[in-house]
Amino acid sequence: MVGGVVTESCLNSLGVGKGNAIRLWCIDPNNPHNEMVVFTPIAVEVPKNGDLIWWSGDTIMWTAEDLSFVDRKIEKVGDSFDPRTEDMKP
Repeated sequence: MVGGVVTESCLNSLGVGKGNAIRLWCIDPNNPHNEMVVFTPIAVEVPKNGDLIWWSGDTIMWTAEDLSFVDRKIEKVGDSFDPRTEDMKP
């Protein structure tokens, strides 16, 4: 899975000396049992619940739930991972 619908966005520590980032938790709309987490730097505007994101490399593409914009680029920090099986830090 390389994207999905955001179900949670919150501030998360990246570890000692690494600062903070926004954790985006999302589910695959075609398979709600498939969940992934990805991180983005703290910004004025970040994806919120219901928005659609997908990622590749160091970029997250973001589409607003109301389609007011499509494929807005934001930075990705670290790797994506299944939050149910791995540590919550990138």
